[in-house]
Parts: sequence; C-alpha cells; structure tokens
Amino acid sequence: MLLFEAYRHTTVAIATLCYYMQPTILIFLSPTLFREPLRGKQLVCALLSVAGMVLVSGVGGAGTDVLDGLGIGLGLAAAALYALIIVLNKIMGPVDPWRRTVVQLTAAACALLPYVLLTGGFQEPRLSGGALAALLVVGVVHTGVAYALYFSSMGKLPAQTLALFSYIDPVTALLLSALVLGEALSARGFVGAALILACAVFGEVSKENP
Repeated sequence: MLLFEAYRHTTVAIATLCYYMQPTILIFLSPTLFREPLRGKQLVCALLSVAGMVLVSGVGGAGTDVLDGLGIGLGLAAAALYALIIVLNKIMGPVDPWRRTVVQLTAAACALLPYVLLTGGFQEPRLSGGALAALLVVGVVHTGVAYALYFSSMGKLPAQTLALFSYIDPVTALLLSALVLGEALSARGFVGAALILACAVFGEVSKENP
C-alpha cells in the first residue's frame, strides 16, 4: 500500500528506487539482528548494488525531475516493512513455508480490504477470459508459489545473501520488459543490471573465498 501511494506522489523511478533500498537496510541490520559479520567485500557489493539500482531505475535521466518528499518517505517506509518481512520470517523458526505463505497473504488481504474501500471501493470487473486466466496465474504462481519458495529459502540463507539477491527482482523485470514486451533497454539500464548481477554473484563467491 505504501509503495503504490508513493507512486502517486513521486515518479515511478524514484518510488521504485526507494523501495529497493530494502536490501541495503537489511544488510546493515544483519550484524546486529542476526550476528552476521559485515565484511568489506559485502559492504562494497551492497553499495555497488545501490548504484546499479539507481541506473536501472532511471533516476537522473529524462522525466525524473520531480522529487516529492512525501513520495520518497512512503517508498522508504515500504522498504523498511519489506525488510521486516525477512527479519520476522528468520526469527520465526522452522515453520512450513506453505503455511507461512497462506497466513501472510491472508493477513495482507485483510489489511488491503479497508484500504481498497477507502480509496475507491470495488468496481465491476471487466475481464476477458484471457485476462482472467492471466490474473489467476499471477495470483497463484507468481505470488503464492513464489512467496512459498522465498520463505523456504529464508531459513537456509544468511540475511545478507537474501538481501543481495533481492536486487535481481528489478533486473529480471527490466530484462523481461525488453525481451517479452519489446521495450527499449537503455545503456544505463543495461550497465545497472550487469552491475547488480555481478555484485550478487561476487558477494556469494567472496564469502567462500574471503
């Protein structure tokens, strides 16, 4: 909800960039919360990933002049809550990932209900058969199954690893938009995507070869 409200008050690029500060927040919290040492190489990877995210988001390019303080604050608040998801799931202990998914998505639906009612209410859906099928796939596979896989990884990976790999999300969206939707991939976006992927890989390799 905070992310979509951020979209209303600033540019999509700025709101997205603020939202994807979540991995950085988690990386800096992990030494205190999870007793995971923050090595110099991981710190460099985290900072370079932020730089890559700046390039991917397009901040500083054409059409990103509007900087609204409220939108930035909402985006950062969304990032903090996103980081809290990982924190809570890691301290939760060995709970079945499918149960985690059902409970958390049900709670999310309950939280969204009053928000939807206050911001416009429910409207009569006008969906074709194909659109309805796509909506179901997004809800079941790309949300339900994806979250179950995500939650199952939390007990097996350090928080810093989860944080770095979270940056692959916007990179995947950027590459798929170019390959599937035919949207132009700018040089800035390509460099940013390569930088994020390189940092994610190097961050893991450097832990095994300090």
